Amino acid sequence: LYNPAAGAFLYRNDDTTLVREMIQLPNSSNMPEDVSFDLPTNVSYSQPSDLIWMTIHEMASLIRDRTISCELLVSTFIDRMLEYEDYLAYLVQPLTETARATALEMDAKLANGEYLGPMMCIPFGLKDHHQVADEYTSFGNILFARNKLTTKSKVAETLMKYG
Repeated sequence: LYNPAAGAFLYRNDDTTLVREMIQLPNSSNMPEDVSFDLPTNVSYSQPSDLIWMTIHEMASLIRDRTISCELLVSTFIDRMLEYEDYLAYLVQPLTETARATALEMDAKLANGEYLGPMMCIPFGLKDHHQVADEYTSFGNILFARNKLTTKSKVAETLMKYG
């Protein structure tokens, strides 16, 4: 349900809390460096399978505190994604090697004391409507199945920079 006065959707039809009241939206910019999140402390973690059921905030807290490595987090989600691919057939262009390489780069940044924020190392998926440089992008149409572009969409670029 859209509330034009608030400029936001209601969370549920029976819920009177607006989304803008649930999260802290930036006043002047929506750039990742201008958005702040309070990450939880003392997140319970004992094994990689715990990560599958965690929120992004909980995973980000574990990364920030260096309880887990980016490589472990990304590998856990890649394994989970591939586990169900045979049944669900939802992967068009899996970028598993790119994800693993990026995770290792992010681990090196963390080792040097560089923390990029709460989206650092968080695995994500993109519909193939988003251009990713030097990767096949079909735009959801089989006629473009082998279409390789040289540019990135803004969404893909931002997620890859901070994610």
